[in-house]
Amino acid sequence: MYADRMLTQWLQDHKPRATSMKHQPAFYRNLEQAMDLARADHSLFVAKPRWDDSVLDFTSSDFLSFNRTGRIREAFQGELSQYEDFRLSASGSRVQYGNYDYLIQTEKEIAAFHGAETAYIAHSGYMANAGTVAAVTLPGDAIVYDEAVHASTHEGMKVSLAQHRLAFRHNDPDSLREVLGEVKGYPGFAEGRFSILIAIESVYSMDGDICPLEEMLQMVKDLFPLGNAQFIIDEAHSNGVMGPRGSGLVNMLGLEKEIAIRIHVCSKALGSTGGVILCNKTIRDRLISNARFAIYSGAPSFPMVASMRAGYRLLENNEAEEPIQKIQSNVRHFLETITAHPVWDEAVDQGILNIPLAEDYESIEHLTHIVPVLTRPKHELYLFFHLMINNINAYNISFPVVPKGKSRVRLVFHAHNDLDQAETLANAICEWAQEMLVIEDGQTDNVLPSAARRGHDSFTSGSNNWILKLVDFTKSLLHEQSRVRIMAVCFGHQIVGRAYGETAERNPLGWEVSVTAVTLSETGKRVFGCDSLALHQMHRDVVRRYPASVKKLGHSDRCEVQGIYVTNRVHDSAGTSGVRCHDCLRVAGAEARICAR
Repeated sequence: MYADRMLTQWLQDHKPRATSMKHQPAFYRNLEQAMDLARADHSLFVAKPRWDDSVLDFTSSDFLSFNRTGRIREAFQGELSQYEDFRLSASGSRVQYGNYDYLIQTEKEIAAFHGAETAYIAHSGYMANAGTVAAVTLPGDAIVYDEAVHASTHEGMKVSLAQHRLAFRHNDPDSLREVLGEVKGYPGFAEGRFSILIAIESVYSMDGDICPLEEMLQMVKDLFPLGNAQFIIDEAHSNGVMGPRGSGLVNMLGLEKEIAIRIHVCSKALGSTGGVILCNKTIRDRLISNARFAIYSGAPSFPMVASMRAGYRLLENNEAEEPIQKIQSNVRHFLETITAHPVWDEAVDQGILNIPLAEDYESIEHLTHIVPVLTRPKHELYLFFHLMINNINAYNISFPVVPKGKSRVRLVFHAHNDLDQAETLANAICEWAQEMLVIEDGQTDNVLPSAARRGHDSFTSGSNNWILKLVDFTKSLLHEQSRVRIMAVCFGHQIVGRAYGETAERNPLGWEVSVTAVTLSETGKRVFGCDSLALHQMHRDVVRRYPASVKKLGHSDRCEVQGIYVTNRVHDSAGTSGVRCHDCLRVAGAEARICAR
């Protein structure tokens, strides 16, 4: 099953690696140490196995299903068949040998489709966006950007010549006005000597909301009548799914002549590849003469351009109209189903989940294909696992892709989804929300949802052999390596107890959760330098008795064994504490240490 394969791979990818590389070159070890920080926080980006069509797809960028249905492949093969003697490589950049006729003609056709003066093809939307932002700003200029713009915009800003870079609150015209007013007060902007590039998106990829473009445009015209403030709009998520024949938001609003730069991509709705910059001749000439991707990179190859042309042929033939309507129906049915579910209101009230786009969705004429389900931090992983186990693929997203506290699972709807699949998705999400509510209400001994527990089972492959090996290893250190010092906390405390021959078993008094007051023994008072201790812990298994050869550090009303101690040899604790004692520091500096959590 795909879920088992994916979860197993995901968990393997998140195992720490740096500690096993002490004999490897420091260059690689340093990289693994940096990645281990992300692994520990479950924020490491990893390549996921590709799923087959039996898995419900709510994550891919194949919005119009041109790729899945084979329509783009057929159009591409038809395009290639007309040019049997094409040359595979452009064999140079656009300023050298790579400016071939087929590329130029395709750019003209794309520009005409979007009602633009000119078009310039780049290898990707990322390159188009980053390269344009960097190339069209001059020394002294300003870049004002929505705080939710794509990473490619930030990449372009880093290498741009602009002197000022200021963000405004997401999709907030009042905030934009405030920031532009600040910029206008800088020398040279009111007089038109310096320019302002305003970076926005038509549909925001993480939030699924639409830019209030008309309101912003009028405001900018009023503030800067000389025309030195212009927009660059990323239409990656509107190309193909909005506007006449899928031509995008700007075309839908009839603002083709008002927006200086539009970035379109072909790797999403069109199912092909590449990015397109729509602009006038001045901007295009600036790109050719100053954009690094135009000067220092080979021009797009013939097959790449042919795939883009094939995608636009489908749009020109009105083949996006029916898929767009299917997407609208799927999204609307999903929102109807989930908001009508009995658990919905309570889950939202308790902060288990939230879908901002579900508010007043009935009155929205055009729903976007992107629907984020917001969760508490780290809970996006639980929901991701739950959906995956239910044979549904969606994408979990957390900081730094989105702001802290805004974790989510992003749902992407397609023409190849149907109403039954949308309903299955809504019910699966609510099933997870119900389980989280039960856990929070204390109606179960579980502190993790079932999907997360299954993920742990995938990690251990249904076996406790790794625990037994760790116990045996610790036992060998205790009995055969007299110079080795051992420190252990939480789960490591149970490992040490078992290595001393005691058993770790279920506590008949139940879970020991949160901050536990521990009464210290005389040894514990000396070691920790205080009379009592508050340990942060959450466990259900305990070491039942102190080993005969150790000193007792303390006890609580739920567990007699809270810490095992042997002077200059062993120091462990059933939980974690902020206390730092002299003995702890001495042990930490010893020649070897075990830290098991």
